[in-house]
Amino acid sequence: MVGRGARARSSGGSLGENLRVSGLDVDAAQSGERWQVGDRAVLEVTGPRIPCATFGRWMGEARWVKRFLQAGRPGTYLRVLTPGEIRSGDAVTVLEEGEGPTMRETALAQGPASARPDD
Repeated sequence: MVGRGARARSSGGSLGENLRVSGLDVDAAQSGERWQVGDRAVLEVTGPRIPCATFGRWMGEARWVKRFLQAGRPGTYLRVLTPGEIRSGDAVTVLEEGEGPTMRETALAQGPASARPDD
């Protein structure tokens, strides 16, 4: 299965991302889902990105962590299964569906209520 029009993007990085993807809802991915990016690289979804209070302070905005989590767009951590060069514009193909809750559901369940009041 190919994420319709899913493409790897570069730039950004202020939120710690190494890979930005357009055309694929990464927050709807499930743990264990496998993606091929470009000709060779295979990545596996491992969990949602849930920022810590230190990161919130670095952003310099009160209650940033809580707002980030409430937005329901946590992002996704990926493990490299097969290394390969990834370039901006490379196709992203979902090779295997995962199982269980989505990254969004997991982050919302773990998230806003666990953030400290000033985070």
